[in-house]
Amino acid sequence: MKALVLALNDLNKQCGECLIETDQREGICELIFYVVAQAGHSVEEDITENWREW
Repeated sequence: MKALVLALNDLNKQCGECLIETDQREGICELIFYVVAQAGHSVEEDITENWREW
């Protein structure tokens, strides 16, 4: 998870901080939570928050 979020942070920085806006952030988080849940893990809180800059 950390590597994924840090890579997204880097990509967003490379695009002038305008690649991931509020709508995209919500969609990305929903997708991440869905994948984690499908892998059999419980998602109780925002697991991206510790590293997310977008």
